[in-house]
Amino acid sequence: MAFHFPLRTQSVGSSAYYAERITEEPHPQTNNKNAQTTVTLMYQTNIVGYCRNVKILWCKNLMNHSLSILVNSTQGNFQYSCKIDLKPWHFWSKKGYKSFEVEGSQVDVYWDLRSAKFTSGPEPVSDYYVALVADEEVVLLLGDYKKKAYKRTKARPALVQPLLIYKKENVFAKKSFATRARFDEKSKEHEIVVESSMTGIKDPEMWISMDGVVLIHVKNLQWKFRGNQTVLVDKQPVQVMWDVHDWMFSSLGTGHGVFIFKPVVADAESDKEGSSQEGDSDAGSKYYSTLSPATASEFSLFLYAWKIDGETLSGKLRRLKVSSNVFFVYHDQDGFGNAIARALSPTPHPCSKAFELVDLELGDAKLNASITQFMDGENLKATMVMLDHLEPPLLSQAINSVLTKIADAEHIPSTVPTIIAPFLVPASKLKLEGRLFTTNSGKLPLYSIQVGPETDVSRAIAAKTQKPPPSLQIHYEPLACFLHLVRAANLPTSIIVGQRSQSPFNQALSEDLQTLYEIGQLAASTTGTYFQREQTSTNWIPTAKPASGGGVGEPWLAFYG
Repeated sequence: MAFHFPLRTQSVGSSAYYAERITEEPHPQTNNKNAQTTVTLMYQTNIVGYCRNVKILWCKNLMNHSLSILVNSTQGNFQYSCKIDLKPWHFWSKKGYKSFEVEGSQVDVYWDLRSAKFTSGPEPVSDYYVALVADEEVVLLLGDYKKKAYKRTKARPALVQPLLIYKKENVFAKKSFATRARFDEKSKEHEIVVESSMTGIKDPEMWISMDGVVLIHVKNLQWKFRGNQTVLVDKQPVQVMWDVHDWMFSSLGTGHGVFIFKPVVADAESDKEGSSQEGDSDAGSKYYSTLSPATASEFSLFLYAWKIDGETLSGKLRRLKVSSNVFFVYHDQDGFGNAIARALSPTPHPCSKAFELVDLELGDAKLNASITQFMDGENLKATMVMLDHLEPPLLSQAINSVLTKIADAEHIPSTVPTIIAPFLVPASKLKLEGRLFTTNSGKLPLYSIQVGPETDVSRAIAAKTQKPPPSLQIHYEPLACFLHLVRAANLPTSIIVGQRSQSPFNQALSEDLQTLYEIGQLAASTTGTYFQREQTSTNWIPTAKPASGGGVGEPWLAFYG
């Protein structure tokens, strides 16, 4: 097969090429409700006989998660694209196959993200594959499940290995911005973290670390908001450039810091002397050319660090104080949430519950969430956040605002708050392979969904419940929305799911009450609180029977995708 390289004469190291790459995509939305995190990977690989640029774009925002693949034409003036929507609560969208044409030839895309591990960004970090196949060759393979990818595609490895030119990532955070990169094909992947401290207005600082080691420490950031420094990574010099002007002098959420990491050739003594012109470093950045490769990698990393602040972007709300156990209770129309809220108590004895309302300013809508602090004397045993029944799109915005406040809340030192979220779901809203989710036993089991880092509470709940089937489809809007948003926030969370009975009404009432008791007892026993069972029989009488339909015609499904 003949290979053509019509664009190879364009230097990937030229300044004009980098300027075009930095500005070619629009900035992500910076509104806290619609902020879109993105990871862009640009490869050069051979497709249909020509060396082409292939852009991989991972996007994630409040409602959607997608993967886009864009392949340049031979002249570079047109892009062939394929978009994959990774619906967060639809299991079947996480493995699939698509085809698209590149200048008349078929290109196939295979993916399997069912077991993929994610951190806070939209790009998976392990346990997945995405394969691009053309002319019976895997011309581009992403992920670590390589054997599975070759087995499924039945295609041979590419004769010309893809070249990663750059990675560009947009990260939203308050103080700490993390990304990952490999500066050489033979080296390991490094974790890069940029941290800043603006509290001391006379002396703001910034740290850039790699794999937990601080390589650059910039003091007096108000004067040194632009700079560059060369550090040693895997015996290879890497030039680090930064511009955080907007951090210092723009309104929060309207600007970003830019960080560029570029491997360079270590052959000039002047580079060593001038590499720290605008930055002070507590860690030495000198290197020796005898330890470095003769040529530098063409790869570059671009990190766009967008600063957000709960005080500004979450509706100017004051910071909450929460316990290590945080109950999230949704006030559904049937009154299940209200019954749970009334029955939970710090102790079986007379005690105090400190109650307050927290404003959730969502654009023109002014909504409240109720916060109840469970006090045992002067000890804070648990915090309950209760959200009233809402319709989309306000529901998702309100849940996101509540989760933002919990993530930003003051909590007991040396502890990680765990969110416990109980839900009682109509039977028609849980499906398995398109059919109603039923159980062979007469007793309806409790399920738990674990999200984020494990804690003692989440492990205790998991030990007393069942894990739902991987292919379970959730058509209950409040639960599906909460699950999606808490996964995006990656907060330690245990979601307890009970299923409404399908028996005749009188029997169903008794069975539903029993399920409510079990949910309440489980939540209380694992958090050191108390569930007053006698309260539920008077505070909850179901008013609606589960709908007979599958829920697929509800308008919220179209809204969420």
